[in-house]
Amino acid sequence: MKKENKIILLVCVTIVINCIIVIMYSTEIKKRIDVVTEQSNKIEKELSIENNNKIQSTNNNAKNNIKNSSKVSTNNSKSKNTTKGNKKEELNTDIQINDQIENLDQEGSDESQEAKDNSSSATKTDMNQPKDKAIYKQLLSAQKANPNVVAFITIKDTNIQYPVLKGDRDNSYLHKDLTGQYSEEGSIVLDGSINVSDANTVRNLVIRGNNTKKGNMFADLVKYKDENFYREHQYIYYQQQDKLTKWKVFAVYYIDGNDQKIPTAFKDDSEFADYLLHCQRQSIFTTDNEVSMKDSIITLVTDSFEYANGKTIVQAALVVE
Repeated sequence: MKKENKIILLVCVTIVINCIIVIMYSTEIKKRIDVVTEQSNKIEKELSIENNNKIQSTNNNAKNNIKNSSKVSTNNSKSKNTTKGNKKEELNTDIQINDQIENLDQEGSDESQEAKDNSSSATKTDMNQPKDKAIYKQLLSAQKANPNVVAFITIKDTNIQYPVLKGDRDNSYLHKDLTGQYSEEGSIVLDGSINVSDANTVRNLVIRGNNTKKGNMFADLVKYKDENFYREHQYIYYQQQDKLTKWKVFAVYYIDGNDQKIPTAFKDDSEFADYLLHCQRQSIFTTDNEVSMKDSIITLVTDSFEYANGKTIVQAALVVE
């Protein structure tokens, strides 16, 4: 009897131990399930937040597209009614200028095809008629306001869309507006060392403008220190009377205006070639745009802040088409 009791006791102990083990494993499994559930809920929340952000971004883009469409529609209606004010006409003209520049860029990329297609050449000739040019119209309008206006300069997708005034020895128009009144912002000025009658033949066409706090005049030139900005804004457009010329940027740098002067005339090809090499070596980055002593160049100058009299320089070579 005692032996049977011992066996029964042993069985009971074994059962109790197994129950304890089962309970322990169940508790551990439950903890793990809770952890997995918590992680799953966290991931689900993150996915939900990400989806909401995407939906919100899509909605914002859609709203922006609607706004942009509304702006374009408004601009088109303004172009049909020229009696609603000068500001509306200026906005419409800026759109025409950018459209015209895009056409010129397209012509450059399609040059080889135009050489094979005579009809394309005829289209190009028609577009070159001054009466069809928004930039030319801007020039004529500015010349009516001030006969000292000699040109009009434009850089696509920037604030640089201004008449260029004839400079004097002191470049006084840097402190005057188009009407000749004093202005802190001033005007865009052809360097006073250049004779206007020689502007078509001068090798280095130097044009100056202030770097204003408002971001107008030549303030956007300092953006060329960013190589990405340069890559997207390689062309400068310069309208003189009925001729629109295109210039490709080859150097961007800054100088101390007290130490370095910018020459406009050169005694011979060799001196000009040395100057071009000097400019390219000073450039903040390599542009890979070729320039030679046979080219004409344009030099845009504005204030910079690396020196007390610092100047940011953007130089471009004439594109012969």
